[in-house]
Amino acid sequence: MTHPLFLFRLTKLLAFGCLSSWLGACTTPRPSAPSTGSATAINKFTADTALRRIATAQDARQTALLLPYLRRPDATHRREAALAFASVQDKAATSALVTCLSDTNPGVRRAAAFALGQTADSSATPALQQRIAAEPDPAARRTILEALGRCLTRNELNTLLRLPPSLASDTASITGQAWGLYRAGLRGITSDAAVARLMQLIELPNPHGARLAATNALARSRGLDLTLYAVALARVAQADPAYAVRSAATSALSKAAEAPSVPSVLAAITRRDPEYQVRVSALRAMNAAMYVPVKEAAWAALTDKNDQVALTAAEFFLTHAAQEPGTLFLEKANKLQPWRVRATLLAAALKQRGEGQQAIRGAVQERYTAATDPYEKGYLLKALGEDPSAYEFVSAATFAPSSRSLSGRMVWRRW
Repeated sequence: MTHPLFLFRLTKLLAFGCLSSWLGACTTPRPSAPSTGSATAINKFTADTALRRIATAQDARQTALLLPYLRRPDATHRREAALAFASVQDKAATSALVTCLSDTNPGVRRAAAFALGQTADSSATPALQQRIAAEPDPAARRTILEALGRCLTRNELNTLLRLPPSLASDTASITGQAWGLYRAGLRGITSDAAVARLMQLIELPNPHGARLAATNALARSRGLDLTLYAVALARVAQADPAYAVRSAATSALSKAAEAPSVPSVLAAITRRDPEYQVRVSALRAMNAAMYVPVKEAAWAALTDKNDQVALTAAEFFLTHAAQEPGTLFLEKANKLQPWRVRATLLAAALKQRGEGQQAIRGAVQERYTAATDPYEKGYLLKALGEDPSAYEFVSAATFAPSSRSLSGRMVWRRW
């Protein structure tokens, strides 16, 4: 019997007139697999029916069928069953997974810790905390600490902040603690002591993983006031050798915006950092309160060699600019080549209420009429949405008969 998925794909190919090229591709000789490979190496399910049953039970979320595999003699089966519970996330398996934290195989212990973290059952917190000092495998120890951050309650946060003295300089434990604090912070569980510890972890010579987790915890945990740490954050944002750490530290500076030094630091990062991701983070960390001291850096970023930086700069002006002449944005927009950046800046121009509004609206409407790219047209209409007086034009353009064929072309391009 022909598989339904095959019929669906064949029908789709026929509908778009691609059958001949598809048949040609099917008959094109393909390079043979390396002689050193084997079916078992490529697909772990080919020779082990137990692994297939574990995967099937995982897919069906059948806890009762998976639990016996946690006690199988084969460590591979125990590990795969534990990993399956990371997907199933059934608290009924917590007790069995806690038992696996003492398994003789480090891979099983690591998989069990990961599954407990994914399940986020607070009843697993004491077992995870007790296992930290006893765990001899660094990778498992790191996973246990991260899982602890996923499971603990607010009252248990101190169990993550206090590493056993024997692990105070252990890089795996330090990294795991940082990721645990990150996971707790995403859940809204933090404290002044946790922030102070994160500020220690962002510094060299802590390992890259710890610095990355700590800076992201500071950037993404809600409700933090990092004003007291502005100088240290600025140092990391400008000097850390890893761009991902600099980017996260730069984002965290948005929570220290009250510090007088932050606007100039963000402006400097926008102008000088060699990685576009960090420059984007600096622009996104800017707010309306620091508009005047960072404005020139944002103007310069409009012509950044990276289009994403330029677009983020345009979005900064659209979001935060106030009491600027709209004609100034129009003049700058007319000099820009990337159409999405230009359309966003035109939206900023229309958002400013004042002299020249009619001329700006007319210029954007002319661009819309002349544009041939359907996506540019869409963004220009979005820009016109900033001006209530453009309602009639937007309405007519949206519901014109040609706009329906335009929508069809956009769907085709996306397909």
